[in-house]
Amino acid sequence: MRRGMWLMTLAAACLVGFPACESKGDSAETDQKKSAQNDQNEEAPAGSQEEDKPEPTSNGLVEFESNKNFEATLSGLTDAIESNDKLNLVAKVDHAADSEEAIEANTLFVFGNPNVSSPLMKEGQTAGIDLPMKILVWKDKNNAVHVALNAPDYVAKRHGVESLGLFRSQLETTLGSVIEAGTGVSVGSMPQAEEIAVEAEEGLITEESQNSVDNTFRGFKKQIEDNEDWSIVLEVNHTKNAEKVGRTISPTRMLMLKNSEMTSPLVAGKQSLGIEFPVRLLIYETKKAEILVSYDDPEYLAERHGLDGQQERLDKLSRALEKMVAIGIEEK
Repeated sequence: MRRGMWLMTLAAACLVGFPACESKGDSAETDQKKSAQNDQNEEAPAGSQEEDKPEPTSNGLVEFESNKNFEATLSGLTDAIESNDKLNLVAKVDHAADSEEAIEANTLFVFGNPNVSSPLMKEGQTAGIDLPMKILVWKDKNNAVHVALNAPDYVAKRHGVESLGLFRSQLETTLGSVIEAGTGVSVGSMPQAEEIAVEAEEGLITEESQNSVDNTFRGFKKQIEDNEDWSIVLEVNHTKNAEKVGRTISPTRMLMLKNSEMTSPLVAGKQSLGIEFPVRLLIYETKKAEILVSYDDPEYLAERHGLDGQQERLDKLSRALEKMVAIGIEEK
């Protein structure tokens, strides 16, 4: 069963409209245009004019420059996460160190708060593939330090969560405080759902397993451990993490897998792609008692970040993941 959706509608970022400055010589022409527009408005039937609606302006990635150098930014973010008793730093991935490609400094932080993430997964279970939270830091060729994260509304909208409730404010506050402490930059407001061009389950490829969640998970682990090209970076048992804070979600587990030979060239081509790697496999049981495995379609990730000219590598990664999942879901 395939539920892969990668009909990504990437909208170019647009500027908020500011009034154009006019010289005095243009005033007559401007008055004529205004008069013509007023005539049109008077002729138009009531209710025929569309209300101004926010256009999708973001693919859900919030990006800005740090006020600190790369090392100070890493140190600041580490301190901010570790000093917050509600957060747990579960992984730090150095993409540049793991690569033979010419990647500038590029590091991913992975950290969680089950009190915030568990309610989200209860409503949209596939959100477990984009959780725990992630912050990516990289340095470009001009030594500018960039910081990127997924907007909370991107995670919610991509996984079909309609009622964010307290989740949005909690997550925005958490991410904002961590980033401000680590970079010296105030994040401000983040893109809201109506500004983000993503559909529910977009970019996810989903297959049904013939085994239980735990047996499917163990099968993937063995498969990866027997393959020298892949390694496990992180194991997350979302269900147990939820139980630790008094919450319940259906059996949901996630594996974060590394294959630098396949993914490093992609990150070298577009540094923001570092937020999508290592690869993630989500194994979960639905309310209908289906056991499903979901992962990100590499083509979707490339489109989301505007990566060009890497089709052969994307195809290779797609084939590898398809083969791995096909083996992992076979009845044991």
